[in-house]
Amino acid sequence: MGDRLLPQGEPGPVEKYLFSPDMIMVHQGEIGISDEQREEIIAGVQEAQTTIMRLQWEMHGAMGQLEQDLKNTHVDEAKIRSTSEKITKIEGEIKLTHLTMLIRIKNRLSEQQQRQLSDLRLALLPPPR
Repeated sequence: MGDRLLPQGEPGPVEKYLFSPDMIMVHQGEIGISDEQREEIIAGVQEAQTTIMRLQWEMHGAMGQLEQDLKNTHVDEAKIRSTSEKITKIEGEIKLTHLTMLIRIKNRLSEQQQRQLSDLRLALLPPPR
């Protein structure tokens, strides 16, 4: 999720402490995901995807406007700045929606399930150089 200032292969805090829906789906049997947990996670992912899709539509519209405005012979700096701020805000909302989803997923997992997923993640990491 986003840019990191860490060497390649080292997980950032999001990757280190949170779990992707894909990882949970792949290992659901190993960690004993209940039907209730599965349904809650699916609902949370669907909610986040709906929000992110709406935000992406807004962002693409703003990006199209930015491109059109930049094509002009004379560029309206204030307008470009305003559109750029809108795009940056939308990008932040997308990242925040994704982070919120991951936090909610983690909070639906027991401590035991979180430990198991952390152990599985460590087993999948390449060995340090």
